[in-house]
Formats: sequence, C-alpha cells, structure tokens
Amino acid sequence: MMLYDPADMGWLRRMVDEKPEGPQKQVESHKLNAMSAFAEAQTCRRQVLLNYFGEYREQPCGNCDICLDPPKHFDATQEAQKALSCVYRVNQSFGISTW
Repeated sequence: MMLYDPADMGWLRRMVDEKPEGPQKQVESHKLNAMSAFAEAQTCRRQVLLNYFGEYREQPCGNCDICLDPPKHFDATQEAQKALSCVYRVNQSFGISTW
C-alpha cells in the first residue's frame, strides 16, 4: 500500500536537494521521481510497475484503480483563455490585495 499526498513532494524534494552532491543524492532523486510518477500515473499502474522493472506489457491489467475507474479528463482551454483575457483587459494591474 502506498499513501501519497502531492503536497508532501515539495518537502521531500527539499530534503533530497539539501543532501551533498554525489551518487547517493542522484539515487534518492531518481527514486523520488519514480515514486511520484507511479503515484500520479494516468495509465495502468501494473504497466508502470512492470516497465520500471524492465518487463513490458501491451495491454492494461483491468484490475488496478486506474483501469477500473479511469481518470476523467477536462479540457480547460476555454476557461484558461477567459482568465488570460481578463488579465490582459485589466492591464495586469489588479492583484489579490485589490479587493
């Protein structure tokens, strides 16, 4: 079982960054990146695990949380364009403290 909170990643990255340069830091950084990629994967978790260990599989397993309940995708292009248009129209002169 893996318990994962994306908010913890910043703290963990800082801990790794504070270590002295060397092979140990590189190994820990690689492991942290691999763990993060696994936890945030949008594809079959079994495929991610097998690929990590050099075993490749074409078909998803059909049993992991991602296969059983695929993530919903949302195209926020229009919403992002509206937000950027708003920023442009106010000449970037308003901030959080304006209100």
